[in-house]
Formats: sequence, structure tokens, C-alpha cells
Amino acid sequence: MNKKKGIAYLLLLILFIIVGCNTPKTITKIGYISNISKENMQFDFDEIEWVRKNDIKRVEDLKLNNDTDFPNGFYIYNFSIDNVTYKLSKDATFEFLDENKNFSIKKSTYDEFIAHHNRFFNKFIKPLLEDENIKDINFFTPYWIEIKNDIVISIKQQYCP
Repeated sequence: MNKKKGIAYLLLLILFIIVGCNTPKTITKIGYISNISKENMQFDFDEIEWVRKNDIKRVEDLKLNNDTDFPNGFYIYNFSIDNVTYKLSKDATFEFLDENKNFSIKKSTYDEFIAHHNRFFNKFIKPLLEDENIKDINFFTPYWIEIKNDIVISIKQQYCP
């Protein structure tokens, strides 16, 4: 009887190891969201790098100036505009900064998130894009996304003072 229990425990252990090894990882990225498709539940994403002033190695690699490139303690590095289309999970969660409530975090539905994103774009970004005096702009608000099995499960807006 003990031998059967031992074999059963061993098989159970092997099963846990196999299942544990196949658990998909969650990947977190930061970037700009555009071309949100409400019907297809997808969007384009341009990944950026959020460089902090205290990341000395990365600051040196990018030849950034601590006195001029970090007015708010961070630097957004976007090597190239390279949009990737992501699909959203039906159970995805959304958080954005509510500018009407001192930029507090607001959990929202997909529809609320899209409305907020479009309102923010039309109010703040579109006028800048239409200004012929501004040649090189990167004023889109960054979002953190969490991806599991190539599907976005979470979107959170990053505050940029």
C-alpha cells in the first residue's frame, strides 16, 4: 500500500511540475495607445522606455543629461514608432487618471476607457498635432499594459506631471 501511495505522490508531483512549467507569464510594457477599435476589442501600441534619473547605466547609455533631461524625474525614450496591434481580453481591467478629480485613479469599463482616451486626445493632443510650430511631438499619454498569452488583460494610465 505504501508503494502505491508513493507512486501516486510521485505522479502528482510530476503533474504539478508539468502544469507549473506551462503557466503563461504576464508581461508588462509601457507605451502609447492609438487606433482603439471598440468593435474588435483591439488597439495599436507603440512601446517606449521609461527611464528614471537614478538608472545611471541607462542614462549613460542614452547620453542623457541629469540636469536637463529629467525635469520630472523620468525620461521617455522612444527609439522608433513601431506599432503592434494587441487584442483585449473580455475580462480586461482599465484604470485611468480622472482629470476632474485631481488625477485620481479611476477603475473603469472598456467603454469608459475609450471615451476617456478619446476625450483626452481631442482636448490635449489633437491641438498640439495641428500646431504647425510644433515639429517633433511625443505628447501622448503613456499606458502600462499587462499581456498574458498575447492578450492584454490590464491597461493603466501613467501619470506624467
